Amino acid sequence: MICKRFLLTILFFSFLSCASSPGGDHIVTKIKEKKPVEKMVLNEKLDPGCLQQAKLYKFLAKEAQYKKDWFQYHSKVICQKYYSQLKSLEQNHANKVGVIIQEGKEFLLKNKLILKGILKYRSQTQSDQRYIIKKVSADPSSVKKAFAELVVKQKVGLIITWGSQKVVNYISKWQELTNIPTLVLEGQAQTSETRLKLFPNRKNYIAQMLKKIKQKKIKRLAILKPLHYKKAPFLLDIEKHLKQNGIEIVFNEVYDSNTFESLDRTCRKIFNINRYKRREEYMKIRKEEMSKAKEAGFALNEKLVFLPAEISYDAIFIPDNVKIVHHFIKLFDYYKMPKIPLIGTYEWRSKDLLKTNSEYLSNAIFFDFVGDYSKTPVISSLEKQKTQTLEEGLGIENDYRLMGYYAALLSSNAIKKSQQNKKKLVEIMSQMKINDRFLNSNKAFKQNEFNWPSFAFGIKNERVVFLE
Repeated sequence: MICKRFLLTILFFSFLSCASSPGGDHIVTKIKEKKPVEKMVLNEKLDPGCLQQAKLYKFLAKEAQYKKDWFQYHSKVICQKYYSQLKSLEQNHANKVGVIIQEGKEFLLKNKLILKGILKYRSQTQSDQRYIIKKVSADPSSVKKAFAELVVKQKVGLIITWGSQKVVNYISKWQELTNIPTLVLEGQAQTSETRLKLFPNRKNYIAQMLKKIKQKKIKRLAILKPLHYKKAPFLLDIEKHLKQNGIEIVFNEVYDSNTFESLDRTCRKIFNINRYKRREEYMKIRKEEMSKAKEAGFALNEKLVFLPAEISYDAIFIPDNVKIVHHFIKLFDYYKMPKIPLIGTYEWRSKDLLKTNSEYLSNAIFFDFVGDYSKTPVISSLEKQKTQTLEEGLGIENDYRLMGYYAALLSSNAIKKSQQNKKKLVEIMSQMKINDRFLNSNKAFKQNEFNWPSFAFGIKNERVVFLE
């Protein structure tokens, strides 16, 4: 037994001596060897915004309930191991267009007409462009979820949207974070290089208006506007440009469209119908009327003694509908206003415009965002047959359909040419030219706004005519 233990002890020390000898190096190496750890470079050093973008897209993926494996990792790990996937999601697209529309009674007609315009382009061109439509409420969580699904799950290349100011502003905030190209079909939308506005161009409208006013040598203006337009941004912008171009606004009166008395008071003010301020003239007229009454054998009716209109301006601008314009023309006639030019807006575009005293409209001009409706790409052959005269337009319905049509045209062409690259898509769309009878080969966008033309109209021989 002792001999056995002694032999084992000798063998153990022999093993140790072998391990320390040159021939035993490989044994120690195998015992101490560990699998080398792959060193991961944090792309945040190369791309300073990586961590922020990783957090953003992780959040959007969660909102969209998009359970892609790499979204489960920490943002640092995404920037280390899944950087290329993150950049692909941020920069590339899957040839789809997202459409975010707001639900609600007030948007029913607008939604229907814009979508009709999109369908019109698809049917005319037989386009196979895919549109992913998301309906939202005014609730921010509803907008956030729809946006996340379009960007992360559907990987759309571009978003088309419209709705209330609140919803558009909320979409714009997310758009700024992701830089996804967006077409906003609202007049008050703010623009950027990646957020373009597709709406009747107010700058072009004002430029056309100023051009015609100068041609008519109008230097002084009276403005009569309804109470509901008192602080309208578009009208305030028109007034600002009128002043900047040397047009003096002699009167800028606000009236209540619901009461004829308010319209009458407005006329009395701009015509200076005030017997105390014009005492001498009033007494002269009163004396003449008294003489007439005496000759006829009647007592003087004081109501028949009134001052005629006294004007200190070259034209009157009435940005209101045709019904109100008719009421004003009756008052102009009553107060014997001289036949000076009247100026109107797109609200004058009506077949009922000429159903009044046409003498006061003989020098009138008004401006609209659409010229000959039959030349627009959205009007049907049946509608062309019905629209026999220029004043028989389709009004705002046609404007909304045009917005949808051009949104489809721009997005479809840009998606095709962008080679699934969002940055290229923006460049293509901003430089695109549209060659049709409505835009006349003009560049689609000017300062990030759709280059929508404006048109001037006059009245000749009781017909609405284009003014060159």
